[in-house]
Amino acid sequence: MDFQNTLEALKTVIESNKGISIFANRNAKFENWMQVELCGILSKKYKEIIPEPWIKSANRGYDIDVEGKIAIELKIFTTSPKSASRNVESIIKDIKTLRELVGGIERLLIFVVFPTTTPEDQERWEYYKNKITDKISEQKLGKLNLQKPLSFSFFAGEKKGLLYLGKLIEIE
Repeated sequence: MDFQNTLEALKTVIESNKGISIFANRNAKFENWMQVELCGILSKKYKEIIPEPWIKSANRGYDIDVEGKIAIELKIFTTSPKSASRNVESIIKDIKTLRELVGGIERLLIFVVFPTTTPEDQERWEYYKNKITDKISEQKLGKLNLQKPLSFSFFAGEKKGLLYLGKLIEIE
């Protein structure tokens, strides 16, 4: 599936919304807000969008189902030292949930990563991005193929971030 237009639309929402910028300036999370926005974007292209469907075998849900063919987890990843480690564990938990899906469903992760304004922020993200892929490999959860990120600036350019699309690939 080509999600480039979807990411571009999500980038536009992030860059043009002052409310999101207010949250970002406090390093506050706005994941549910982005889920709502993403559902709106996806509904322009797909007929059936289901927010927060439940997986009985995992005893938890995931963020968005697209026509029973695509499962999406959306993560807000703040690079601040206080929350980055927790973010990694949350992502691994979400990947384990996506692995419970059967029947050829495409499993996608969308990351909104911020701040990446300073070289230190960027180094911290690279460190945690590697930590995520290492944990996926160590726990034999598959492989995460990340596309080249889209750069963005929050409203008025106060903080910079990256928008990633990753596809979880099963490894035999």
